[in-house]
Amino acid sequence: MISSVHAEHFPNGGSVVPPLLTPGETIQLLRLDVVTKTDGTEELRAVGDALRSLERLVSQKKLRPLKLGKSRTYARHEVLELISSGSEDGG
Repeated sequence: MISSVHAEHFPNGGSVVPPLLTPGETIQLLRLDVVTKTDGTEELRAVGDALRSLERLVSQKKLRPLKLGKSRTYARHEVLELISSGSEDGG
C-alpha cells in the first residue's frame, strides 16, 4: 500500500511515481540502497550491492522484471505489493 510507505522513499520525493520503474528507482523504492546500522543511523550501500539485492529478488521470483527494448523495468504495482507483503529482505 502506498500509505504504508513514506514519500521520501519514492523516486522524486513521491511527487510522481511512474507505472514502470527503472532498476535504480526500484532499488530506491525498496530501500535496497540503504543500510540501517545498529545505532539506528542509515548509510548508503554500494551500488553493486544494491543491484545484487535486486537480482536476488528477481531470482527468488519475488519480483518480475519487464523487458522494454534493451532495458529492464519493474511494474510499480508489483513493487508496492512486495513492500506491503513484507517479503523483501533488504539485501
